[in-house]
Amino acid sequence: MLVNNVFAAPNTMPVNVPFWQVPTSLWDTLHRVGLRSHFVASQFAVPLMLPQRRGLIVNTSSGGGVRYTFNVPFGVQKSGVDRMARDMAHELRPFGISAISIWPGYIKSEKLAAQPDRVPAALAKLIAERGETPVFVGRAIAALAADPGVITKTGQILLASELATEYGFTDVDGKIPPPPSRDPAPLSVFTPATAT
Repeated sequence: MLVNNVFAAPNTMPVNVPFWQVPTSLWDTLHRVGLRSHFVASQFAVPLMLPQRRGLIVNTSSGGGVRYTFNVPFGVQKSGVDRMARDMAHELRPFGISAISIWPGYIKSEKLAAQPDRVPAALAKLIAERGETPVFVGRAIAALAADPGVITKTGQILLASELATEYGFTDVDGKIPPPPSRDPAPLSVFTPATAT
C-alpha cells in the first residue's frame, strides 16, 4: 500500500486573492510537492505491487478539488490529485491494483492548533466545531487496505466519514465526524474579489 499524503502549505495561505495576484511560486510549490510527489511515489510503488497482482494507492485530497478553496493554485492541485487517482485506476485495474482519492473532513492538525491564524477565523471555527483528528482518516485507509473487495472502489473519491459508516469505525472520541460536502459551491468564507 502507498498513501500519498504530502502537501507544501505556505506559512500563510493566500485566501481570496485573485490568481493574477498570487505569486507564481505558490503554484510551483503546491504542484511540485503536492502533485508531482504523488506521481513519482506511485511510479516507484507500482512495480513492487505488480507481482502480487494486488495493491492500493490512496491519494489524500479534499473538497478543494471540486469547489473554490483558498485560491486557484490550491484548487487545481487538489483536482489534479483526484484526477490522478482516477486515471491511475484505469491503468491499474487489470493488474488488481486500486487507486483511490480520499477526502478527510476538516483536520484538527497540530500545525493548525499551533497557528490558528493561518486560516480565516470562520474556517478555524468550522474546524474546531466539525473537525476530525488525523487518526480518523488513518482508520479509513486501514479499513480500505483490509477490504478484499477494495478494487470495486478503484478510481473513486471516497469520504472518510462515509467509510466510517460502511466499515464501522469512529474517531478517537468515539464519534463519526460530519462528512465534507461534495457540493461545488464555495464555502462562505471564500468570497471572490470585488472589482474596484
